[in-house]
Amino acid sequence: MKKITFHFLSTLLFLFLGSNVWAADELFYTLKAVKNETNNNAYANYYDVTYNSMDWSVPGNQTLGDFWRIGGKSLENVDRFITAKSAMGSVISRVVLNHNGVSRNTVTINSLTLTVASDAEFATILDQVTITPTIGLNQAGNAEFIPSTEFGVEWPVDAYYKLAINVTSTTTSNGGLDVTSIEFYAPLASTGVNEPTFSPAGGTYAGAVTVTISADEDCYILYTTDGTDPQVSMTATMVETNTTTVEVTETTTIRAYALYMGANMSNEASATYTILKPITSIGALCAAATDAREPVLVEFNNWFCTGVAGSNVYFTDGKNGILLYQSGHGFEVGDELTGTARITLTMYNECPEIMGLTTTTEGLTVTKGGEGATPMVVVIADLEKDMQGNLITLEGVTYSASGKVFVDDDDNTIVPYNRFINLPELVDGKTYNVTGVAIWYKNNQIWEIAPRTEEEFVLLTSQTAPDSYWSVESETVDVNDTPTAVFTTDSDGEVTYESSNEDVATIDENGVITPVGKGTTIITAFVAETETYLPDSKSFKLTVTVEGYTDVTFAYNDADIAGQGAPDTGAELTATRNDVLTLYANKAYAKEGDTHIKFYGSKYEEIGEDEEKEKVLTEPSFIELSVADGYAITEVVLTATGEGYIKEWKDQFGTDAVINGVTATLKGEWGKLILTNQATSQARIKTIAVTYIDTNIIDAISLTPALSEGNGAIYNLAGQRLSKMQKGINIVNGKKVLK
Repeated sequence: MKKITFHFLSTLLFLFLGSNVWAADELFYTLKAVKNETNNNAYANYYDVTYNSMDWSVPGNQTLGDFWRIGGKSLENVDRFITAKSAMGSVISRVVLNHNGVSRNTVTINSLTLTVASDAEFATILDQVTITPTIGLNQAGNAEFIPSTEFGVEWPVDAYYKLAINVTSTTTSNGGLDVTSIEFYAPLASTGVNEPTFSPAGGTYAGAVTVTISADEDCYILYTTDGTDPQVSMTATMVETNTTTVEVTETTTIRAYALYMGANMSNEASATYTILKPITSIGALCAAATDAREPVLVEFNNWFCTGVAGSNVYFTDGKNGILLYQSGHGFEVGDELTGTARITLTMYNECPEIMGLTTTTEGLTVTKGGEGATPMVVVIADLEKDMQGNLITLEGVTYSASGKVFVDDDDNTIVPYNRFINLPELVDGKTYNVTGVAIWYKNNQIWEIAPRTEEEFVLLTSQTAPDSYWSVESETVDVNDTPTAVFTTDSDGEVTYESSNEDVATIDENGVITPVGKGTTIITAFVAETETYLPDSKSFKLTVTVEGYTDVTFAYNDADIAGQGAPDTGAELTATRNDVLTLYANKAYAKEGDTHIKFYGSKYEEIGEDEEKEKVLTEPSFIELSVADGYAITEVVLTATGEGYIKEWKDQFGTDAVINGVTATLKGEWGKLILTNQATSQARIKTIAVTYIDTNIIDAISLTPALSEGNGAIYNLAGQRLSKMQKGINIVNGKKVLK
C-alpha cells in the first residue's frame, strides 16, 4: 500500500484513462412524504398529488414529520399502493425504498412488490419484482428493487411504477411502515471495469468496524476515507493489490475506484459508515434529541424503571428522566438497566423520548427485584423537561379542590395524575408530602405528578381519617321496593346525604332512600370535618328498575364485522330481552371490547338555488328498534359517552328527541321505531333504554265512530289530555283503547 501524490495520480489517470470517468448510476427522481391536506388520517383512502413534476396516487396516511405511515389497524395481508400516474421519463436501473422501520411490534411487512407497466392503467405489465424483507421496529433501513432476470438490466424510458406494501397489523391503533422516500436511479455509461465492493456494507454500527475493499483480479484499488474524490484528492491511497482493509472507528465515508493497468478505471463505489458513540447519561441523551428519529448508542449507567402504564415506560438515572414509548417492552417498576445497546431517540410533546428498547434488546442487562430508584426531593419550579420520568418528592404542598392541583408556598402548581393508580380522595386545603413520577403535559403546558401507590400520598395533619362505610343489602331495586342501605361512621361530624339523580331516587336527612324512576344514581354520605377527624365521604351506585324496561348494551351478532369499520348496510345488534326487542343499525360500528357503539353522522345534499335551496337527507345513520307482535315501545332513552356525542335525533315521523346533556329521549307508542342521527357528526351511544308494554292486556279495543270522534275524555299513556285519539294506545273513559 502506498499514498500517492496528486501529481503522480493525475499523470497515471491521464495515461491510463483519459478524462471520461462515470458513476454506475445516479439518482434521477425522489418521491418524499407528501401530506394530504384534506383527509390525512384515512388509511384506506387514496388521493392524487403532484410531486416534483410527476403525478402520483398515494395512501391517505398522515405524514409524521418527514415520513408517511403506510398501513392502518386490524389488517391481514392488506396491500397499500403508491402508484405513478406519470411516466418516469428515463430508463431506470434500480428503485430504493427508504424507511424508519415499522411503527409497532404488532406490525409485519409481509412483502414489497414493485410493478412496472407500459401504461398508466397497468394493463400491460413489463416486469414485477417482489421481495420479502425483515423490517424491525423503529429501525431505519432500505429495500432495493432491480429488474428481474427475465426482463433485463433496466426498465424503459416511458414506464410507470407501482409499489405495493403488504401489511399485517394486529394492533387496534394505526400502525404500519414509516416510509421516508422512494428513489429512482438511472444508469450511466459503463467503463468496462467493475467497481470495488465493501464488506460489511455501509450503515450504522454500534462500534468500530473493519471494512474490506475488494476489486477484480489484476486490479489496483484507489480510495479515500475523508469523503473526497480519490481521482483528485491529496489524501488518496493506492493499493497495488485487489483487496485491502480499513479500520473505521468514527463516522466515515469511503470512496474507491478499481484500476486495471493498461485498460480502464471503474465507476466510483462509495459507502458511509456511521459509528455511534455511547451516550452515558440521560441528560446527554435528552440534549441530543431532535424531532427526527435518530439511532443512538446508550450506555445504561444504572437506569431504573420508575413507572409503567401500557406502552409508556419512565426511567431515571438518578439525575434526569426520560420516557420510553414501546409496546411489548417487558419492563416493570424497579427494574435496573445496565449494559450498552442501540435504540432510537426523538422528541415528542416537547420532551425527549426513546423507542426500540425492550428487556430483550441486545447488549442490555435487566436486573429485577431491586429496591428501585430513590426519589429526588425537589420544588415545582425546578422541574425541567429532561426530568420527565424522574421519581420526585414534593414536600408541604397544599391540595386545592377547585383547581384539582397541588400548590406550593410560591403559588406554583402541579396536577396529581392517575396514570398508574386511581387517586385517593384528597382533602381540600390540606397539606401533603407526595411522591410520584414527573410527567410533562404539553397540551396544557403543565407538570403532573403520578404516584404509583396510595401510600405515596402522606397527609400532614394530626387528624385521623374516620372509618366510614355503607351497608347495602342490594344495589339494584325495583321502583316499588324500599332499599336497605345504612351508613356508619366513627366520626362525630355531621352527616348529610345526596342523590346524584333525584329522578331515579331521593334520600332524606335520615338516610332513607326512596326510589322514583328507572335509571342509576350515586348515593353519597358526607361527613363534616371535626377537630379529631378529617372530612369523609362514601358512595355507592343504586340502580332502580321498572318492569318492561331493558337497558341495552352492544355487540355485533356477526363477529366478522366487529372492528372492521362502519358497514353501509348495517348489522343486527345483540340487544334482546326475552326475544321481545330487536335492534338494527346502519353506518355504525364497534371495536372488540368497546363499551359503546359509534354511529356515523348523516349526510345531506343541498337542492335548488338561493332562497329555494333545501337541505335533503341523502345518507341517514339510524337505529331501528322493533318489538314482537303484541308489544308496543312507549319510551326510548339514548345515553351517550359524554357531552357533545349526542345532538339531533328524530323518529320516522319527524318528532325531535328531547336532548338533555348526554341523553336523548322520545316518548310515544310504536311497534317499530326508526331513530335517525340528524347531526353530521358522530354519535357515541353506550346504552339504549327501552320501555315497552304488553298490548295483549289492553282493557278494550274499539274503533267505533263515537270513540274516534273523541266522545269522552281521551288521554295518552303519559296522562296527557288529547283533543282527539291519536295513532297507538289511548285511554278513553278510563279504558285502554287501540286506534
